[in-house]
Amino acid sequence: MTGLPAFSLEQHQAFSGILARAQTDASFRSRLLDQPNAVLADADIAVPARIDLRVLDCAPGVAYVVLPRPPAEGEVTDNDLATASGGTTPAVVIATFIVTMSILVTNVLSTDDI
Repeated sequence: MTGLPAFSLEQHQAFSGILARAQTDASFRSRLLDQPNAVLADADIAVPARIDLRVLDCAPGVAYVVLPRPPAEGEVTDNDLATASGGTTPAVVIATFIVTMSILVTNVLSTDDI
C-alpha cells in the first residue's frame, strides 16, 4: 500500500470538520499547515509513519498539479493496465489533462480576477 488507508465514515466526517474549521479559525489553519499529522491524530485519524503529509494553503491565482510518483522497477502502472485493456492511449491522457487544466484555470480566473 502506498497511500493513506481508507477513511471510515467517522474519520471522513472528522476530516470534513477539520477542513471546515480551517476556513474560519486562523490559528487552527496555521496548526494544520504546520503540523498536519498532529491535527489529524487529534481527530483519531492516524497517518502512517511512511507518509510525509503536507497541507498546501490555496491562494487566489495559484493552481497545483500533483504528479504521481514514478513506478517502482517492475511495477505495472495504471496507464499500462488501461492501455493493455484498451481503456486509454497517450492521446486520451493528454486530451483529458488539457480539458482538466482548462476547467481549473477557468475556475481560478472566474473568482473576480477577470
